[in-house]
Amino acid sequence: MGVLFLGPPEKEGIWSERVVEGARRFLDRVYRIVTENTDIITENVPANDSILLRRINYTIKKVTEDIEHFHYNTAIATLMELVNEFYKSGKDETLGYGLYTLVKLIAPFAPYLAEELWHKIGGEGSIFHASWPQYDPGKVYLPEIEIPVQVDGKLRARLQVSFDVTEDDIRKMALEHPKIRQHIMGKQVKRIIVVPKKLINIVTK
Repeated sequence: MGVLFLGPPEKEGIWSERVVEGARRFLDRVYRIVTENTDIITENVPANDSILLRRINYTIKKVTEDIEHFHYNTAIATLMELVNEFYKSGKDETLGYGLYTLVKLIAPFAPYLAEELWHKIGGEGSIFHASWPQYDPGKVYLPEIEIPVQVDGKLRARLQVSFDVTEDDIRKMALEHPKIRQHIMGKQVKRIIVVPKKLINIVTK
């Protein structure tokens, strides 16, 4: 997995032991969260429309498309993001379905781990004979959220962004907003404080 995470197969990557260590830590997290929740793991799709369920559907779509285009590094990054969300979620049927799906999605990248987990959650035969996860097109896209943007602690604008927006993108969007540009014109931006999914504060003083 460490080699796959370095980047697209057609590009050269810089080998580092830290890449291997990072991959090992990720696989340890996968193993731990699956084995600690075997009592709730299910192949049944929840009837709700929660953000976590949308994240699961989004991940199935993204990983499937990335594998088809040999973008293994971004597929693994998407799986890492999903696991992060699992650790923040409650212990319910959505998590159970998500973990069942995760074991299948990770199989192409960590076959031995996936095979072991497949049997631990009661899967029959080999995981590589199991069907690939399918996503619900109506529950793929994550909702938008509103994030206030402050300049030196004062509210100056609000951004409408997708739920999974990155911190780098949100910083760029904030700095390019017309109202924000007006308030920072002629000033030096010393730092940008991002409270994930809640607030941005641009500091000039």
